[in-house]
Amino acid sequence: MVNAWRFGCGGSGAPAGRGAVVDLAVRPHGNFRPGGNVRLGIEAVRRGLLTECPPEMLDLLEVATYVYAADQAASRGRPEDLGAAWRREMRFRVPVRNPARWRSPALLGPLTESLGFLSEDDYHFEFVRRPPDPPPDYFTFGTAPLGRPVDEVLLFSGGMDSLAGAAEEAVAGHRHVVLVQQRSNPKLQPRHDRLVAALAARAARAGGLVTHVPVVVNKAEDLTADTLQRARSFLFAALSCAVGTMVGREGRVRFYENGVVGLNLPLCPAVVGARATRTTHPRTLAGFERILTAAAGRAVVVDSPYQWDTRADVVRRLAAAGCADLLAQSISCGGTRGVTVAQPHCGWCSQCVGRRFAVLAAGLEAHDPADGYRIEVLTGDRADGDRRVVLAAFLDAAQRVERVGSAAGLVARYGEAARVLRAVEGPAAATADRVFRLYRDHARDVARVLNEAAVRHIDQLRRRELPEGCTLRLVFDSGAAVRPAAQPAPAPPSPNQFVRRGLGWEVRFAGGEPRLYPGSLGFDYLRVLLGRPGDEVPAVELSAVGRPTGGAAGEVEDGLTCTAGFGADPTMDGPYARAASARLREVDELIAQLGAASAADVPDRIEQLEELTRERRQLIEQLGLAHGRNGRPRPLGGTAAERARTRVGNAIDRAVVRIAAADPALAAHLARPTLTPGKSFRYAPDPPVAWDIRD
Repeated sequence: MVNAWRFGCGGSGAPAGRGAVVDLAVRPHGNFRPGGNVRLGIEAVRRGLLTECPPEMLDLLEVATYVYAADQAASRGRPEDLGAAWRREMRFRVPVRNPARWRSPALLGPLTESLGFLSEDDYHFEFVRRPPDPPPDYFTFGTAPLGRPVDEVLLFSGGMDSLAGAAEEAVAGHRHVVLVQQRSNPKLQPRHDRLVAALAARAARAGGLVTHVPVVVNKAEDLTADTLQRARSFLFAALSCAVGTMVGREGRVRFYENGVVGLNLPLCPAVVGARATRTTHPRTLAGFERILTAAAGRAVVVDSPYQWDTRADVVRRLAAAGCADLLAQSISCGGTRGVTVAQPHCGWCSQCVGRRFAVLAAGLEAHDPADGYRIEVLTGDRADGDRRVVLAAFLDAAQRVERVGSAAGLVARYGEAARVLRAVEGPAAATADRVFRLYRDHARDVARVLNEAAVRHIDQLRRRELPEGCTLRLVFDSGAAVRPAAQPAPAPPSPNQFVRRGLGWEVRFAGGEPRLYPGSLGFDYLRVLLGRPGDEVPAVELSAVGRPTGGAAGEVEDGLTCTAGFGADPTMDGPYARAASARLREVDELIAQLGAASAADVPDRIEQLEELTRERRQLIEQLGLAHGRNGRPRPLGGTAAERARTRVGNAIDRAVVRIAAADPALAAHLARPTLTPGKSFRYAPDPPVAWDIRD
């Protein structure tokens, strides 16, 4: 199945080839005129800022607008079709003022390669000469005078990261900043205007200056067939470059985005390739730099100052700039349809979950009211379905990174990380270490927020007073009934306790404070060993602990569980598992095609083969399959005993690492020779330690 589309732009007619035909025509401002179905308008620009928009920038704006509109006009099909329909064939015929420039390898090559990486589609462009019409009036000029020269042009979304960047530049840095913002949702416009006004007032008091340049880019309603908008960041880069050229600050385009979102390693097995957004990925930004440099005819630097910052780091930057109180006016929510003045955030999309954890990790919850979320992220009740799956993916990704332990382990676990190493200048080992530290710090922030919240709500957790669908109950408590005490009168608490609390464990060592840990296989194995001191327990026997027997109580894999609470690995259920399987078949076909091609036919064949091979390994790992040449699954290597020893040892190591963060004394107690691994595992403390173990 080929998902092919042909776009005839600006009245130039559709390009030759296969696929559905869509006509696109950009018109400036106002209502859509006859023959125009895409609108581009840059509003209220101060005339004192500007020179005339040069022809090369008009070409860049129009090409980027057509790509942005086409990205949403071409459907990827139903969820169950994603394996076959995700990668689209996108052919464009675009009229430009300088066809020779756009046909040159220096521009056409980076354009097709970067857009292909950004949205994982196959792009083909045919550039024809644009009729010598009068320049379109994309700009509405105001009359307000310009205060002083522009120091920086920033892309401004109204979210947490771009607000922090603007505050650092204009308030802390006392600079004149132009904020280029797309007007994508009229419902949010008043709120964004109030935020910009507050930021401008704060900057003025500090000696800075803020100039707001709103941009309207929208389409006729019948053009929206897909809402993912993978190519939107190319439009943002083009807008920033054009405005920068007109205000005399043409040498740089800045994306303020935290590194966790920018690198965006896949959260779950079905999110492979460009299903994880790559809008500010280092490779994307490097490609934009080549495109803008070739289109403008001069060097343009594209950078991301927060590339190595976690979300919590960005919140701390905003506070350091003296603008923490503006946080409440920013909007990070990806589901803006239900936005209200009192509750601008849904609380269940990945943006809201990430934002709330970052604010809590930074200790600035006073500036981000919990009642501003329709579902409070930690204690609000979540219905089954996507609201739980998104949360599960977010927490599970953090917990997986937390137990990786090294840069090499992270790169091995996430094949996508290899793309970062090639895109960032400098030694690959140093870059890998920075990626690891970024995600390790993010994972620690998430774990700390969960641990501190569990302590605050421990009585409510114990009495099961929190909603069953809230984050804390889903992580720490299955909601199962508490077994009655064996004795009519409670016995004094043991100094060493290992007690199941729902899906997690409450552990007390040497009379210290009890600590809650999320359930995992490692804790299940420790529970068996602590209950059998001195025994040699075969790894094969331990490995059977916690495995599902009838589908009711699934396997726990360090963090979120495959139980009735979340479902058995919900992110791979139904259409998503089929999508990943179909994508694996597609990757196999692409590898075969590239293997048969010559270097002359496909100049970057080797790089594409490397990327596809890494993606294939990741898909096989996630699906739990190893395919032979005939496509049939075959068993993984190693004996059952060896696999059991590795499985149990790794799980216990991860559990001890988690314990060390909360109770270093217990972690030290569980080191060798007290706990020895091998084909059989043995817990033999000297002197003996008695444990009160309760399931």
